[in-house]
Amino acid sequence: MVKLKSGKGKCFIDTSKHCIQHVQVNPDPKGDFVVCHGLVVGTGGNVLGVTYAHAWIERVYSYNDRRLLLVEDDTHDMGALPAELYYEAGNIDEDLVIRYTPEEVVSLCFEE
Repeated sequence: MVKLKSGKGKCFIDTSKHCIQHVQVNPDPKGDFVVCHGLVVGTGGNVLGVTYAHAWIERVYSYNDRRLLLVEDDTHDMGALPAELYYEAGNIDEDLVIRYTPEEVVSLCFEE
């Protein structure tokens, strides 16, 4: 059985706020980032082995045929790094990650 933990982080709120601000400033965005929702498995401290839901923002760039992410989340300031390192560090199964455009996030936030 997978052990899920309800975290004290604000990652879902923070990524949603980022999208709302982005759409207000740039009502016709060209999709320069996506919001990702996925399951992370803790690798140390009080989250070692604990699976928890996490949200983060990815800005994807290519460099020498390698996918780089500029990862923004409420717990790490990692800058640009190879995508596989971020997913490996959090034991994230990329096939289970759901990606949303800023417009989709805003729409979901205000859905009735």
